[in-house]
Amino acid sequence: MPLNNPAAAVKITSGNYTGDGAANKAIAHGLSKAPELVFIIARGAGIVDRNGYVKNTINIGFNGDLNTVTAWTTTNFYVSNTLAAFNENLVVYDWVAIS
Repeated sequence: MPLNNPAAAVKITSGNYTGDGAANKAIAHGLSKAPELVFIIARGAGIVDRNGYVKNTINIGFNGDLNTVTAWTTTNFYVSNTLAAFNENLVVYDWVAIS
């Protein structure tokens, strides 16, 4: 799948965060622009519906469930526990952001 500007260098950052159950948690992605794609994977045995990816405004769990990144900016993406499971309290998540 081509990116919006294939001539520009692709940037990839990654990290992790611990969920706090909040409705809107900011995660600094370290890219100079909003990401084109974010993968989010929850750590832990038995956590199967806490994994997914987000491209633009389409949010899809790997198992087909709808998950949500509530917004993204040039500095952060925001995860929610209200509409989805990307910010469940005390769950550790790993992420990869691509621009």
